[in-house]
Amino acid sequence: IKKRKSSDDTQTARKRRRGNVAVLPATNKPTAKRSRGYRPPTISSVLHDQRNKYEGFTTWPSDFCVRVMDERMMRELSARGNYGKGSLSRGDPLLHQSTTLTRTEHLQLALEEAFFLASPYGLSCMHIYAEPDPAAVEKEKAAVQPRLLSHLDCWSMFCRSEPQFVERYVVYHYLRARRWIVRPGLKFGVDFLAYKDGPKYSHSSLSVIVVRSFRAASSSSNHSNDGKSHARLDTWRRMHGLLRMTAAVSKQLLCCHVVSLGNHATVDTSTPECLKLLAVRPVSTSRWTPERARD
Repeated sequence: IKKRKSSDDTQTARKRRRGNVAVLPATNKPTAKRSRGYRPPTISSVLHDQRNKYEGFTTWPSDFCVRVMDERMMRELSARGNYGKGSLSRGDPLLHQSTTLTRTEHLQLALEEAFFLASPYGLSCMHIYAEPDPAAVEKEKAAVQPRLLSHLDCWSMFCRSEPQFVERYVVYHYLRARRWIVRPGLKFGVDFLAYKDGPKYSHSSLSVIVVRSFRAASSSSNHSNDGKSHARLDTWRRMHGLLRMTAAVSKQLLCCHVVSLGNHATVDTSTPECLKLLAVRPVSTSRWTPERARD
């Protein structure tokens, strides 16, 4: 008994005989699927054990990111460490490619990522240099050597650029230490997105909101020293909308409260020593519906 072909297969065969359908050859294009026994590289296995010193020049074109120009460093941080994003693309930078404006793509690191990689409180595997002042270069009429920034210089500069840098870095360090791949969550209205294996292998599992629950005593910081919660969680209407949006994209909302340890009423955030006095209290939040909660 011959199996009857479906109408779709019959129409496709007729169009192929007429020459209206182009038959594409099979390609051996590699996919991002994980083979059996494969373990995606993690920060602990790649960077923390090696602790290599990368001497590539690192500068920041704006107040909210750090730019990586060295090609080898870009490949190591992006492909093997899941750090940063391309300046001209949505994901990893496209190496050996340039735009029509003769601008080569570089890797952009968030301030939390840069301090985690460069400071002794993190991995201490990267150097950050200050970009030479164009006025000084024009005055000297020669190449000006970039100045190496210490972790104290980076701390003060990042705190001036980002008012919530202290609590954001505490939460970032907390998630990275537990082997989560952390990416910015701006497109979903949250602070961070946490991946188990990375964006190439799976979608993010957590939508992270950073809530500052301590009182800052530093006058040089841009913090408002009232110790109030995050503005996105100040009303139930905003909280309910955030929960609905998080559930619609199949994620779990995690509110990370940054609190002070011990009996410290205020915390001086002018130096990174304040990180020893801060801790994270994660709270998993879900949407409550009366239909599912009936007795």
